[in-house]
Amino acid sequence: MLTSLIALAMGELRQRFLGSKDSKAMPARPTPVRGLFNFEPDSSTEGVWASAVVDFNVTLRPEEAVTICGSYFPELIAKQSGEITSVLSVFIDDIEFGRRNLCEAGEFSWQLITPPHIKSGFSLLSIRSNKYFVPADVSGSEDRRKLSWRLLMVKIGETPAFHTGAETVNSVPPLANS
Repeated sequence: MLTSLIALAMGELRQRFLGSKDSKAMPARPTPVRGLFNFEPDSSTEGVWASAVVDFNVTLRPEEAVTICGSYFPELIAKQSGEITSVLSVFIDDIEFGRRNLCEAGEFSWQLITPPHIKSGFSLLSIRSNKYFVPADVSGSEDRRKLSWRLLMVKIGETPAFHTGAETVNSVPPLANS
């Protein structure tokens, strides 16, 4: 088992630095790098809390769909910042390719298409929010985390690549263009 894990890691490193001749062989599964708060009892049904910056290592291709599903809580953001609207921005390797306003409570689904000029391969996919709340500040709890929204799923192409197990994601209406 250890040998197969080492071989897999070496293959991913080789692919990252040398590229792949067969782009269909590239995995699309993102690996969370930072920004998610896992291990809560309701994570499998409600998603995981996200900080103001969520980063994933992911393999992307030009003109590929990236879908982000989550939940937004404007009343909690407003208690911290005085405004209900947050701006979610999506970046590939620090280049912004999408931006949406969140202002309505509840679940959302947002599909973006990667730019045609990106190089196929490993990238850093970043989802950034301009606002957050601290539970201790808005509800008097002991929780000092900076929370922005809840992530339910990231889908690359047609494949759910990061999924918390929430079943409601398929029925979530898409965000209106803004």
